[in-house]
Amino acid sequence: MEHNSEKLELKNVKVSFYNPKKDGFNESITVTLTPNEEEKVRAWINKAGLSSNIQTYHSDKSGINYSRFTFKINRNTQVIDEAGQPLNPGDCLDGGARVALVARTYPYHSAEYGDGTTHYLTTLIVTTPVKNNVRQVAKQDTQHMLDELSAGQSKDEMLPTEEEIDSADIEVDLDKLPF
Repeated sequence: MEHNSEKLELKNVKVSFYNPKKDGFNESITVTLTPNEEEKVRAWINKAGLSSNIQTYHSDKSGINYSRFTFKINRNTQVIDEAGQPLNPGDCLDGGARVALVARTYPYHSAEYGDGTTHYLTTLIVTTPVKNNVRQVAKQDTQHMLDELSAGQSKDEMLPTEEEIDSADIEVDLDKLPF
């Protein structure tokens, strides 16, 4: 089924955040835009009549202004690598990942929200994946703890003994405490 929609294509875009589906909010990615990309996205938003806004930030550290835009991911979005293999966005879209994307607008008619235009990504090609290291570390820590618990080690055995605490060589310089 073809509908009138505005199409946007961007290549080598830097991902700022992957936003998983949570608390009623849909899955999305937030990207950092170069001035040229910002111009393209702004023209696409205006032509389609989207209510979505580009967010502009200022970095005190670098003194540079930069812009971000959030693209919606839905069940029809094709998330793949450069070989065309399907990917789980949560496993490869941490900050710094690079993507090529195609976004389209579409009209909606809702008794609850009225009529309007929104957008979604049709294609998201991950050209430079960045693994979610925090998630991987959490999985490793969880597995390690499960292995220790299944080996029969009780929680009391995992805590340091009173003697170990008393024998710990800890020096505190009271003059360096901020209070």
